[in-house]
Amino acid sequence: MNFCFLLFSTVSFTKTVHFEKANFVDWFAGFNQTLWSREHRTFHCTSHRLNSCAVTSNENFAFGPIIPKRKIAQSKMMTMWLKNDCFDQMLSRSGCCDRNETRCTEFTTARLNSRERYGFGRYAIMLRTQSSYVSQSSESNDMASTISCFSLASKEVGALVEISICWRSRSAFELKVVWRMNDYRETRVVPLRFDTSAEAMIYAIDFFREKLQIIVNGAKGAEIIFEKKSRAILSKHPPEFMITVHMRPLPMDIGFLPNTILHLLHVYRIAHLPLQTSETKSELFFIGNINDSLVYFSSFAFLISTSALTLLYIYCKNPLPSTGYQRLQDDDEHTSTSYIFQFI
Repeated sequence: MNFCFLLFSTVSFTKTVHFEKANFVDWFAGFNQTLWSREHRTFHCTSHRLNSCAVTSNENFAFGPIIPKRKIAQSKMMTMWLKNDCFDQMLSRSGCCDRNETRCTEFTTARLNSRERYGFGRYAIMLRTQSSYVSQSSESNDMASTISCFSLASKEVGALVEISICWRSRSAFELKVVWRMNDYRETRVVPLRFDTSAEAMIYAIDFFREKLQIIVNGAKGAEIIFEKKSRAILSKHPPEFMITVHMRPLPMDIGFLPNTILHLLHVYRIAHLPLQTSETKSELFFIGNINDSLVYFSSFAFLISTSALTLLYIYCKNPLPSTGYQRLQDDDEHTSTSYIFQFI
């Protein structure tokens, strides 16, 4: 049967959420309790230094319209934030300290966790960071330093695995990649040609048994080839990842007045597509861009938006001869963000 005919005849439409346990895309028109949970009253630190901890709050989330309109084919988004608004509670040492009340913090933060666990494949997020600011009542803006991460963590016995891509407020043109397996840890810094706080971008983690790839708007930003021992561990103990989006303060040597620091993270879409190997060629995968839908196709579940249908029709009518990742540029003036990824 003609593949294009099959594709168009089995497509389904949605702009809210479509998922199975191992395959989903969320447009964040509202909070989906089936997919996500919001941490509340948990304590997280980036180091043992002062001013580097935050306590989670389920109130540090908002769902609202995209203003200003950033040429994104959706009307709503989720915003998460970190803010130094815990001073009043610290007076009574309740709500802003760890369980033993040995460390307290002035920061509240948001932390989003997936309820299900997912295996090998592609994990994608479309977001825009907004740099921390210090209000006019404070003296310096340079010291308000934060970090936001999109993380995958699996705590299976024999295979403790974590993958994170992180955005630092003082390094808007860099992406930090962290890979951990048991006692091994590797960190890479990926230079970017754009300001992560200026535009909504698409970032993807491709995780397979043989390697890990970081994709930024269609371009491969980093690749880690696993050694034989790591491949054997992953084969014996396949990971079951929790997806997490979180923000934390970085160590700071000075204090700030209450409610003067705010760091925002605008999340437009998160999706997962199961893929067992980087050599998989049987599935067509659209991640989307700032103008088009975030779309995933698999053998049994297809999701596509109205705007992507036009592109698929053109593709089927005039197929491209090459294989692998294709980057199709549209007419958007922001050419650095105008890519559609095809995995064929």
